[in-house]
Amino acid sequence: MCLQCVPSSTPYHRSSYCRSSAFHRCRLRLPLAFLLLCICNCGRLMTTEQSTMVVQDSLPAKSIEAPRQATAVRRQKPITIEWEDYPRIRSGEYSAYGVWARKYRDPAFKRWTCLLRFDVLRENRIDVIARIPMWLALGSGDVPRASRRSRYLREWVDANGGPFSRGDRLSPQVFVHRMARIEVGDTTKGPVPYSVVKKILRWETGFPCHSVNKSDSQGQH
Repeated sequence: MCLQCVPSSTPYHRSSYCRSSAFHRCRLRLPLAFLLLCICNCGRLMTTEQSTMVVQDSLPAKSIEAPRQATAVRRQKPITIEWEDYPRIRSGEYSAYGVWARKYRDPAFKRWTCLLRFDVLRENRIDVIARIPMWLALGSGDVPRASRRSRYLREWVDANGGPFSRGDRLSPQVFVHRMARIEVGDTTKGPVPYSVVKKILRWETGFPCHSVNKSDSQGQH
């Protein structure tokens, strides 16, 4: 580069010319080019930082917090699958206390059902071992119905201490707040066995023929 800069008519030798004027001009050009390059790079960096700040300022707070919330959700424990658990105890005869009774329409079987719940007691009749269910079918019609051959009617008559009278509504409340002797066994339906009341052997408390929820027209013939 320096040799080309030397004119052909110069009286000086090419090597001496490079060491004098051309060499010094090259030394001046290099720092100037480097300085210009640094200025350009600094301008680009400042422009990038300013654009980043503008983008962050223009974003709403929700969009900034969304990645943080997503990260927090990923760090949470995995969601467990819950399922309804029924207790399972040893099969046999127990003393029990009727604590709950309700009739409802089962959407799976498309029929009416009466669900009873008994607190199974230990021999001291104070400590509760488990709460065991018992289901009684009430037909698949538009309204619950206990036919003369149904188990519900048979159990209701035993709990009532005698046959029903005209106008009796056969309320399931006749089974609650009473002591009974029951037979407990495992159900054979479903993949997981659990205990159910197989049979009500006898009622140990309650007055005979204490029918509940009679109509107001009873006895007015």
